[in-house]
Amino acid sequence: MNGAGRNKVRRTSSVRRRSSDIERVKGPGRITSPEQRRTPLALRIRERRKDMGRVAMTRDEDELNAIVDLIYDTAVAPERWRDVAGRLERLARGRVAFLAQDQRPTGFFMPCSEAQGPDIAEYLERHWSTDLAMRHLRGAPEGGSIVDSRLVSDEGRQRLGFYRDYLAPRGLHRGYYTVVCRDDDSTVVMGVHRPDKTDDFEADCTRAIAFVQPHLSRAIRLAKRLIAAEAARDASLAAMDEASIGVIVLSHDGVARFVNRFGEAQLAAGLLSSRCGRWAAAEGREDRALQVALSKATRSIGAVATTFNLTDRRGHAVKVTAMPLRPAGLMHLGSEPLAMLTFAVPAPDLDVDGLRLTYGLTTAEARLLEAVAAGERVGDYAARVGVQLTTAKTHLRSVFAKTGEQRQAGLVRLALRGGGPALRVDQAA
Repeated sequence: MNGAGRNKVRRTSSVRRRSSDIERVKGPGRITSPEQRRTPLALRIRERRKDMGRVAMTRDEDELNAIVDLIYDTAVAPERWRDVAGRLERLARGRVAFLAQDQRPTGFFMPCSEAQGPDIAEYLERHWSTDLAMRHLRGAPEGGSIVDSRLVSDEGRQRLGFYRDYLAPRGLHRGYYTVVCRDDDSTVVMGVHRPDKTDDFEADCTRAIAFVQPHLSRAIRLAKRLIAAEAARDASLAAMDEASIGVIVLSHDGVARFVNRFGEAQLAAGLLSSRCGRWAAAEGREDRALQVALSKATRSIGAVATTFNLTDRRGHAVKVTAMPLRPAGLMHLGSEPLAMLTFAVPAPDLDVDGLRLTYGLTTAEARLLEAVAAGERVGDYAARVGVQLTTAKTHLRSVFAKTGEQRQAGLVRLALRGGGPALRVDQAA
């Protein structure tokens, strides 16, 4: 072979060796075109690293979106806060806790996953005042944050009880805090603490926490509004109970969605009867009036309230009002149209002597049962008849024991139907 031929072979072998080296760096099958072969090796490696970074970023985005979905679940399912804290702990590589703060921490909104009761009590009783980051954020706006390494050095941590006596024994070191939600009532602060010997918080981690912070704030505010609405509903129902007003919530086709305790007593007295899971009036004319009232109250447009009379099993006329019960606004989000039936519970005609003989009640116990059936509170009854409240409660316990009932609503039902064969059989058994 002449000199030119030998030089050509050497050049070919050299190209093959360089290609083999590139494949070892990039992996087999990566160099697929002449353009890629002409691209410098260092540039191809940089592009590959960018691609890997984009994949990691996509994974982080997927995790953040999953956390956001979980955050909004907490508004209606508060137990999901523990799941949120757990996901954030994995994201931030530290322990996450949420604290409610006013002038001092008033409690843990959600402690970290490994916190026990004594851990929480110790922080609230002894160490909150030397938690410099919590003090620093007391006047910070919503979204404000701080890494505690900016507030205290490693040497300074040995002089402060929170860092020396609380975090260190638990293997925790650096912390990152952010104001999640601030309103007139309180401030919720999220704290993340990483184990000892761990690096400080990276920019990617703090950006991820900043991303979820507005969603945490909205979920907490939504939960507060739902709690307030539930409290208002409970107060309204309690007021109706105090006024001896019965409440029955029915769908447009007569399916009961809610009944308060006085409503239960009236149903037991035969105000309505159940037919295949739907409530209807016993008498045909009254049932037609009920169905018309339900139809008017559950119209999608132009729903109105209607007042009509029903007759219970004892022949008492009861004035009933059926009124619309729908969310405010134009968009109902597919909510079911409902009608709320309200009625004043009539004073019952009780066979007190019959109840006393049937259940072996004393005169005082029978008189108390009559008052409870009429909707009177035990305390008001005691004041009216001039006995001690403890005496009246003793009589009430005795009535429960003799009748086999466990709640006052059960006593009302029992009194309204004069005892009833089933109850007498139960007692005899």
